Amino acid sequence: MTIEQQAAEVRKVKRSESGMISDPITLHKDALVMEAVKLMRDFGIGGIPVVDKKNILLGILTNRDLRFEKNHNRRISEIMTKENLITTTGVKDLKEAENILQNYKIEKLPVIDKKGNLVWHGNSTVALDQVLQEVLSGKLDVESARRTVTAEKLIREYYMIASTGLTNSRLAELGDQIITNATKYPSILNEFAWRILTDRTVKTKDYKLALRASQAAYELSGNLVPVMDTYARALFQNGRHAEAIEMEKKAIAACDDTRFRPDLESVLLRFQRLSRANGKK
Repeated sequence: MTIEQQAAEVRKVKRSESGMISDPITLHKDALVMEAVKLMRDFGIGGIPVVDKKNILLGILTNRDLRFEKNHNRRISEIMTKENLITTTGVKDLKEAENILQNYKIEKLPVIDKKGNLVWHGNSTVALDQVLQEVLSGKLDVESARRTVTAEKLIREYYMIASTGLTNSRLAELGDQIITNATKYPSILNEFAWRILTDRTVKTKDYKLALRASQAAYELSGNLVPVMDTYARALFQNGRHAEAIEMEKKAIAACDDTRFRPDLESVLLRFQRLSRANGKK
């Protein structure tokens, strides 16, 4: 990716952070076609929820709606899809949401609360399961849910730069912003840390950042086995071997999945072996 292309990606994120466009990305019903075209082009998206001033979902504007539209000064409310919108307020978990996406052959599933407010519009991501549960329980913090979308955009930019092997101030800035925006969502924090630790395409390995993210996920989620495993690996990579071994033991003790348990035991044995080897040096 060229420097110009990287700069364009950064501008996309900066635009979303500036407050000009909220997350999820939406358009007011009185917006013009020219605005929608530019928004879709700038963000590389194929559909935008259309809302009123109270953020009530009124329709979806897609590439299909715009394909043969020549009048760029026309209001999008005149051409958006209004009928038979596929939305949800009551799916029980991520699996059910994925089934809806597959059954209706759609890429995005808008989530609305009981008042009709749009609270999510995106692919089935790691945080969607938690968002759905919060919608159902009436405990959804809309601003926090929207920040997860920002966090995932920042994470994509982080991986793009880290895959080059470069280390710069932008990476550190992104890391801080990701943890801040995902602060209530351990699934995002855990996956972010896990990829830094294990993904070979991430060539710039910031193990301290992985430790911060995994520790935050652990403190939020309690004794979830995958989170404890990630946290243990981050501890070990940061030289905190004794703590890593104890955390991995906790993960093994909490694991009741016979398929996953051998992997955890293998990690623990590796930690113990490497720790002993370090002690002999």
